[in-house]
Amino acid sequence: MNKKALALILILLFGIAGVSGAIAYFLFFRADSEPPSPLPFFFLTPSASPSYVRIYVNSSMYSEISSDITEYEQDLEEQGYIVDIVKWADSNVTNLKLNMTYYYFNYTDIRMQLFGAVLVGDMPFAYARDTSQLGPPNYPIDLYLMDLNGHWHDVNFDGYYEYGMEFLGDNFPEIFIARINPNSLNNMNNRSAFQSYFQKNRAYRNGTLNRPHSALLYIDDQWADLPGWNTDFTAYSNLTYVNDKLTTCRADYLNEYTSSYEWIHLLAHSNSTAHFFNVSGLWENVFNDDVFNNHTEALFYNLYCCDACNYTYPNNLGTQYLFSSNTLTVIGSTREGGLDLYKPFYNALRDGKVIGEAYRLWFYNSEIDLYNKRNVVSGVVVLGDPFLTIY
Repeated sequence: MNKKALALILILLFGIAGVSGAIAYFLFFRADSEPPSPLPFFFLTPSASPSYVRIYVNSSMYSEISSDITEYEQDLEEQGYIVDIVKWADSNVTNLKLNMTYYYFNYTDIRMQLFGAVLVGDMPFAYARDTSQLGPPNYPIDLYLMDLNGHWHDVNFDGYYEYGMEFLGDNFPEIFIARINPNSLNNMNNRSAFQSYFQKNRAYRNGTLNRPHSALLYIDDQWADLPGWNTDFTAYSNLTYVNDKLTTCRADYLNEYTSSYEWIHLLAHSNSTAHFFNVSGLWENVFNDDVFNNHTEALFYNLYCCDACNYTYPNNLGTQYLFSSNTLTVIGSTREGGLDLYKPFYNALRDGKVIGEAYRLWFYNSEIDLYNKRNVVSGVVVLGDPFLTIY
């Protein structure tokens, strides 16, 4: 067989495979509300990059916030993204992942490859079970939705993915996602919370909400003596670094987080509804109601605080920060720990990456495996708008 005939056969086979995959997807996995997309013939434009964004909105509440979503769509388009709004009704998290997977791997122009997604309102999530001895029994894991080509195992068929059984280097994210959902809070009206959030988001984007380009790195006693926290915090040259064991306490933190910082990074013992500060062997608490009742000034929070962003828990701290005062984006964990070994994350922010992309790239930090922290960091999530930058 000559080379020309072989090439024609291969082209025919790839074409049949691509069309078959697309037909199967639209028959079984596509949400009814979505318009058909082009069949998957690949054309790469080296000078371009993925710019396609999907905003998934819980269909039962879409009519209540449609004007906010439309304005957000316009803001993202002005930022240079190609945006689709998807009214989503399916509660199956695997179907949501399949939907994202399709738009990541099937495109006619590299700009139409899925870059990231935002989930608005109550949306499906996956549960993981840490197979290591010290891990929590189960926790929400958004990495499942971001890793579009890895292997995930539900050994007992009980709805929990045994995280830690994957092959080394298998579960890395191709995209990033973030959630915007006040439904876990019982101290505010949902409709008002959405409206307030998108208003301040637009204000930041048009320059009417701003802060001095400064950050607070606030470290309680357990981590205070470890080196490198401030030198690895590369995104801000104007950094207030508080790690004095005689200083860190409830009153001081409340005073600091009502000051005019752009970014606050907190390391403190926590559960889902309270931070705990060690004061000479006694514990002082900052509760979610403190966050709600005090006028917080910062726009962005990175919480190295156990369970603070477990969005399945009522009145969790991460959601409370997000829908209080001026906050736009919160990073934290649904389990113990948080965004550890963070220099690559802040490097990416310094270089102008959007928060979601900095978060995605951070998962590739080789130090996470070097220090055997892959399981612990798997619970890190983003709440709020992931398409913002600090410049």
